[in-house]
Amino acid sequence: PGDRLLVVSENAPALVGAILAASRRDVWVIPLNARLTGAEVDRIAAHSGARRILYTSGVSPEAAAHGARAGAEEIDLGALGRVMLSPENPEATPEPVEEGPGQVAALVYTTGTTGNPK
Repeated sequence: PGDRLLVVSENAPALVGAILAASRRDVWVIPLNARLTGAEVDRIAAHSGARRILYTSGVSPEAAAHGARAGAEEIDLGALGRVMLSPENPEATPEPVEEGPGQVAALVYTTGTTGNPK
């Protein structure tokens, strides 16, 4: 609870599954377009404090390339497809969790058209 999960993905069932599963565990999802550059993904990962990164490698060659670059492990989720999961970030610190509808579910970064994503 309170951890952050970065999801590098195209629109795919695995993305929906990750969002719903994370919500059940009070984990904040940070969705990212797999077409971002490696530098952009790295910058957001560092800024967000994500504990893990999930890559939808089965549906996105770009996500698979990001996962391979990060040394992520490939996992077969059956009907949801193949994904890759990064090693755990030991510096990640969970946020406080509040019960109820006010709890954070997602942390969304802009595309950074005038600078870095924020």
